[in-house]
Amino acid sequence: MSITNALQAPRRSAADRAWGEPEVRDAAAAHAATTLLPGAAVLPLTTFLDANVYPVVVWDRRALSLRLSRMDGPAVSPDAVRDLLDAGSPTLLRVAAMIGVGAPTPTRRALRPMRSLARTIGMFPAFPRHSPLVAEEFDAQGTALVVCDASSIEVHVGGDAGVRAGSALSPLWRRVYEERLFEWAIRSDA
Repeated sequence: MSITNALQAPRRSAADRAWGEPEVRDAAAAHAATTLLPGAAVLPLTTFLDANVYPVVVWDRRALSLRLSRMDGPAVSPDAVRDLLDAGSPTLLRVAAMIGVGAPTPTRRALRPMRSLARTIGMFPAFPRHSPLVAEEFDAQGTALVVCDASSIEVHVGGDAGVRAGSALSPLWRRVYEERLFEWAIRSDA
């Protein structure tokens, strides 16, 4: 994986058609985040580590204000992130969750590596009935499975609340991904 390609505009797929309009999917992601993760903010849909996801973050307003007042942009390389860590610079955001969208099996598989970064949630407009084991597969992975729209949410699998035990990222790589999400928030005007 190349860190320079970690974030990009989302790919469109046949699974997107199930949502109808992208605005419906965006509203559903916002509703899911505010319901399941109060106080968190949803960034726009992106392709992150080969998965179509809505990153859900909790901003540290004080650290953000300090960083912006210094006119410092995102640290876009591991060396720049190492410098931030060495300087004791606080993180601007904490990744609360990644909400994946798309077809059930590819979404679940794409969310698997993100369990070392944050909680993962597969979000669908209707319950995926393609396989009788869909819910069990999400549960075994620790990924939540929710069906929602802009005004209602139905949790079929609760998933694990945080990072998968024993798989947490090093502080350097966690901060690299946080800085990439900060860059995505700026680029997408979130």
